[in-house]
Amino acid sequence: MKGNGPMSVLVLILTLTMACGSEHRGELGPGGEAGYDPKTVETVSGEVVSLDKITDRGMGYGLSLTLKTGRGTILVYLGPSWFLEKQDLTFGPKDQVEITGSQITLQGKPAIIAGQVKKGDKSLKLRDPAGIPAWAGADHRATIIGKWLLQEMIVNSEFKHPNETAEKKWGNLEIFHNNTLEFYSSETQGRWIVLNDGRIKVISDYWGTFFLSTEKDKLIMTLPDDQTKYIYNKIK
Repeated sequence: MKGNGPMSVLVLILTLTMACGSEHRGELGPGGEAGYDPKTVETVSGEVVSLDKITDRGMGYGLSLTLKTGRGTILVYLGPSWFLEKQDLTFGPKDQVEITGSQITLQGKPAIIAGQVKKGDKSLKLRDPAGIPAWAGADHRATIIGKWLLQEMIVNSEFKHPNETAEKKWGNLEIFHNNTLEFYSSETQGRWIVLNDGRIKVISDYWGTFFLSTEKDKLIMTLPDDQTKYIYNKIK
């Protein structure tokens, strides 16, 4: 693998730990999550140096800590941003934390896949003793149902409809409770399911298969062979 820097290590951790839906369980390691081994679980304490975002096409992004301990600096992978941003416990530089998780080595560097994080009198459980993520099977229905406005409209699109309104422009979509969705103007329809890694897989009649993920109040659409992220705002 190319790259020897910390971010290369973090991207590898993200690849291992976010792509762990039920359809991949046969590929998992000794624990319930790829790369997580209950036999290597340990507890370390230290000071947070930085909170880092790890981007990965089609998966949104994950969050990791760089932790300064008595034995040196260690990378700690927490989990997907959409899950962590819903929790009460937040992290930042200078925070004193205690991490319990599976110790791994990537490119000769120590790292931990966190199972539990404690800060002060608060605690956040990220994975169970077997490594099963707290977000496995999480259902996004409550947050994704509704009408979504494409943040950047595509001008002069071949799909532009002559009767477009401010709400019904090309690219805008509506997601329904019955696991279907529809793009306005292009009249493209599709069905969606929630994967165990938190992404939403969509199979549509025109665009084929693509993925949706959430980042705070945004909906992010990505296609397998397209580097572009299509960002949506919810229509109130």
